[in-house]
Amino acid sequence: MATPLKALFDGSGNPTSLAEYTASDFISYTDGGTGFINYTDGQILIGNTSTGGLTKTTITGTSNQITIVNGTGSITVSLPQDIHTSATPTFGATTVGSLHSTGTLLVDTTSRFVQSADFDAGLNVDGSTCLGTNGSGLLKVCGATSTFCKIVGIGVVPTTSVLGIKGVLDTALTNTATAGGAGNRDIASTAHGLSVGDAVRIPVGSATYENFT
Repeated sequence: MATPLKALFDGSGNPTSLAEYTASDFISYTDGGTGFINYTDGQILIGNTSTGGLTKTTITGTSNQITIVNGTGSITVSLPQDIHTSATPTFGATTVGSLHSTGTLLVDTTSRFVQSADFDAGLNVDGSTCLGTNGSGLLKVCGATSTFCKIVGIGVVPTTSVLGIKGVLDTALTNTATAGGAGNRDIASTAHGLSVGDAVRIPVGSATYENFT
């Protein structure tokens, strides 16, 4: 195979003769080439408007955002963690600019986060649902201090289950009440903040409340 030839020019740009290409020669971008012959791993050519030609450079990433690995004949672009639809990424914190300081953050039927000015949602709790750290299916609701914490646990076994009643601190009705026959529950007044003269109102069917003192 014959060695390709190149034209030689004088200082005015006029061709003077022909010569064979050598291993160190390159074709300039003005003659349809690149102007470069040697590259390191990951280097590519990018247009440069300031010179009107090409620049030999590498792609750079951004710390904690985009990771670039320049290999032999390859460039690998990746993220710090997976974000595909079945991934479980971890973030230190997230900020959503469209949310306001008051209201309730909910998840709608399409698995999107939405905010409602008023709470309008149901919460189903069973033994497989972990609320808090004990995983017992209890819902603990607190006021400004732990003194006013109430635990809702109707239908669960733990003796700490309490149905809080407004105006009664710490305890009210618990599942420690004893059975008093079919459909009956005995409530110890000393254990549940009840005293002589207090009324326990229980609805009977569609009728009004029956009062027990």
